[in-house]
Amino acid sequence: MPPGLTDFCTHSYGMKCSFKLGNWWLNVEGFKSKVHEWWSSFEVSGRPDYELATKLSLLKTKLKEWSRENRKIGRQGKSKFSVR
Repeated sequence: MPPGLTDFCTHSYGMKCSFKLGNWWLNVEGFKSKVHEWWSSFEVSGRPDYELATKLSLLKTKLKEWSRENRKIGRQGKSKFSVR
């Protein structure tokens, strides 16, 4: 795994997992509040396990987009990033 990434995959149910957390994300000013904003914006209804799985999938998509937009800055080690 490349440096600066944390793998949160457990393969516990035979499912493929490819989510990796960029360690630099947590140093971005406003990142945690942005994640909270995204999570709160997802409107999903159904069984609790379905709601959780769907929200996690939607959050993963948002995080990938955000990371792609901010990757260059993250590699430069700056503390200020764009949180859109």
